[in-house]
Amino acid sequence: FGCQLSTTNQQCRFCETGTKSFGGNLSAEDIALQCIFMAEYDSNCPSYPQVRTNKREFAFMGQGEPGYNYAAVKQAIIMTDYVMQQLGQTISRYVISTCGVSGFIPSLIQDIKSGIFKNKVTIHLSLHDIGEARSEIMPINENNDYKETIEYCKALYRVTREKIGVGILMFDKYTGKGIKSRTLTPERLEEILSALDNDIFRIDLCTVNKTSAGQQNHQLSNESANKLFDIAARKGFEVK
Repeated sequence: FGCQLSTTNQQCRFCETGTKSFGGNLSAEDIALQCIFMAEYDSNCPSYPQVRTNKREFAFMGQGEPGYNYAAVKQAIIMTDYVMQQLGQTISRYVISTCGVSGFIPSLIQDIKSGIFKNKVTIHLSLHDIGEARSEIMPINENNDYKETIEYCKALYRVTREKIGVGILMFDKYTGKGIKSRTLTPERLEEILSALDNDIFRIDLCTVNKTSAGQQNHQLSNESANKLFDIAARKGFEVK
């Protein structure tokens, strides 16, 4: 609860969780119970009956950087798998979302190779920018260079053969701590995409949430968003 990165002032400059003080890592049981509760609710959802039989996808994100808590995440996946089987729920996959921590990925790869997980497990990389521009909004880049993380992602893909999602925020005159104004221009998106392989990565263009960490000074237009989408699609990326 809270993000470990905030203890060293390395929290992402657009993240609400990063504005909170770090209270400690969640236990495996804490994490698994959240997954189980939501899946159990969905399996008998009164408002939207159509979701009752959907395959379940669990994403570990938002509670802080899960890459620093992989041992607990791993055990939570094993626990959740067991309970989902008892509930008769089908799992699509688990996604560990990281802002660039790469040290846990070799352990994840080895665990997948060893057959520890019953269902698909992959990662999602919150990239958002490259080079010095990334360090400005994501100070973790100073100690965990995105290029190294991308190479680890490629190694994971060679094992899972499942494309890895990459998040890119559609900043539009965004301001925050140490950030005067930031916009994801079409030209900048092309530069970011040049660092990625379209046969390994898929692109998630994300809207900027309202948080106390910063401010998107006006709403992004559909026209601007579609222009960014078209750039990624023309470069051969699976994009949404």
